[in-house]
Parts: sequence; C-alpha cells; structure tokens
Amino acid sequence: MSRQIRNILREHGIRLRKRWGQNFLKDEEVLEEIIRAAELNKDDLVLEIGAGTGVLTEKLAESSFRVIAVELDEGLCGILKERLANFDNVTIVQDDILKVDLRGVLKTFNLQPSTFNSIKAIGNLPYYLTTPIIFHLLKQRSLLSLLVIMVQREVAERLAAVPGGKDYGVLTLACQYHAEVEMIARVGREAFFPSPEVDSALIRLRILTEGSEERRVGKCVSAGGCRCIK
Repeated sequence: MSRQIRNILREHGIRLRKRWGQNFLKDEEVLEEIIRAAELNKDDLVLEIGAGTGVLTEKLAESSFRVIAVELDEGLCGILKERLANFDNVTIVQDDILKVDLRGVLKTFNLQPSTFNSIKAIGNLPYYLTTPIIFHLLKQRSLLSLLVIMVQREVAERLAAVPGGKDYGVLTLACQYHAEVEMIARVGREAFFPSPEVDSALIRLRILTEGSEERRVGKCVSAGGCRCIK
C-alpha cells in the first residue's frame, strides 16, 4: 500500500508536511482492527480525525450511517473528494480538528439526533497534538459515545496506566474520569507511510455517562492485555 499512497500523492503534486505529523496507515490488519474496535453499525455517525488519503474513510463509510471526515490539508481534501465521490454518506470538512465544534457541524449539515444512534470519533492523531485533541473531544463528550484513536505508544501507556504505576499522571486521571480506557493494540512504526520515528498504539475510550456508577478514577479495563501489531 506504500506504493499506492506514494503514487496518489505524486499524481496530485502533494508533498507531505512533517510538521503536521502526516504519517498514513498502510497496514490492512491495523485498518481492520480500527473498524472492529469502533464497534460500528449502520446507525452510527463517525467523526474521522485526519482523513488523509481516505484509506480508512472508505472502510468507515461502508460500516456506518455517515462519516464526517475532517482534514486540514487542502490537497488531501482534493484526493478525498475524488476517491470518495461514489459514497453518498461521506462529508469532507477542510478544517483544523481543534476548531471543529461538533454541535455546530451537526447543525450545518442538518443532522438530527433522531437520524443516528451515536457519534464515534476515530482517527490517527498527529503526535504533537495528541493531548490537545483528546481534551477538545472530551469537552464535547456529551455528544460522543466512543473514541478510537491511534497515538504514540508512550502516550497510550499513560492513558491506560493504573494508579501507582510510573505512567500514571494528570492525563491518565483526566481521561479515566470521563471514560473507560482500553489499549487495543500496539502498532509498529512500519505500519505507516512514511514510517514515524516511534511506535504507536490503538486506544479506545468509552465515554461514561454523567453520574454513571461505573465511573472509577484510575480504572483501565485492559491493563497490559492488548495485542501487538507489527
């Protein structure tokens, strides 16, 4: 798939911007793992973070009611519009995810809560913006049921840390107060094009309802139980 991605970028005259953390998933096994982790059905609305060349977007569209694909790069948005032209359930939004107000997006596209079951945020997060994006999404948690995100492995270990462990800290506490955190799989750097300098991990955050009796600070439902994907 590396060659396919490289050819697509070349054909459209797009040069990757390292400062934007543009590393695209190329491993089919990892892509399928994301779909399984998201537990998608035809009643779900998906907010995709950083749609890139649309490899994951296609799979999300096939498995859900509708996909709102957010991508900052104008050139990549052109690729997405061309690649996903046959999908009538995909809307491409050229914007910075940190500026995206989910309630406003629903209003803009006239998406009524009665037309879908839940909203799930899914994406491969730029490493340098991981924490701001997570906090931005958690601020809108009343609209979300699930987050399935790819992050740097060290960050994933902090998110899923248990009390008393060396990785437990403020980020752990903030996330586990609002969600059940589960590390789904460790993902090697070779699963991306171009390969980043660090390994990654797939994390699932299941948003807890306000006042939920399940909320327990410091809980990790799968400490050390994830699988490795190379």
